Amino acid sequence: SRFKSAIELHGEESELGEAYFTRFGVIKNINLTFGKFRQQFGVVNRWHKHGLDQIDFPLALLEIFGKGGLNQTGISLDWLMPQLGKSSQELNLQVTNGENSRIFGGNERNLPGILAHYKNYVDLSVSTYFEFGLSHLIGWNDRWELLSGSQEHKTRTVTVSGLDLTFLWEPTDRMRYRNMVWRSEIYYVDKDIVAPDGSEEDTLNPWGAYTYIEQKVSRTLIMG
Repeated sequence: SRFKSAIELHGEESELGEAYFTRFGVIKNINLTFGKFRQQFGVVNRWHKHGLDQIDFPLALLEIFGKGGLNQTGISLDWLMPQLGKSSQELNLQVTNGENSRIFGGNERNLPGILAHYKNYVDLSVSTYFEFGLSHLIGWNDRWELLSGSQEHKTRTVTVSGLDLTFLWEPTDRMRYRNMVWRSEIYYVDKDIVAPDGSEEDTLNPWGAYTYIEQKVSRTLIMG
């Protein structure tokens, strides 16, 4: 078993970033996590800010999930699936409380959101690997503020889909001095809404992406 927590300090104020408990091997090759955690949507959303290759999260991620990304409270089942040929694969299924104010801003009844993430990983050589992942999040909003000042209560669906790709070259005998990573993600939102005047329903379909290449050319110099 393992417990982890992260408390963010902002001047004289503090904020709970994560606090979760993981039980390994509840069933063979399946781990159970519950608590407040950064969700496995794509790759970088799971990381803390200080672990990023850049100084902040990608703009596309922040525009969709808001400041700090997708970080909610619930449970997660992580399944290390049987190998597919020469590749390893993993499936994450997470059910959380839909508290993200950006994507679930009208979730008055705290209807749970469901996230599935599939990852496939393959070693291309002793120093090179390729990884791709598919993410899909579904949730609901049920409160809509109208221009008249009243509220409309209708349950509408929101989904977010994602694709992530990572290529890493890192020679095993010189990994402190040489490596190269190429990472990309794309996000697509399909959000049903109620029009501000309450007259009809509509759909929002924003999308965004990022890509970057970064290379370590010495132990103290990284170019990207």
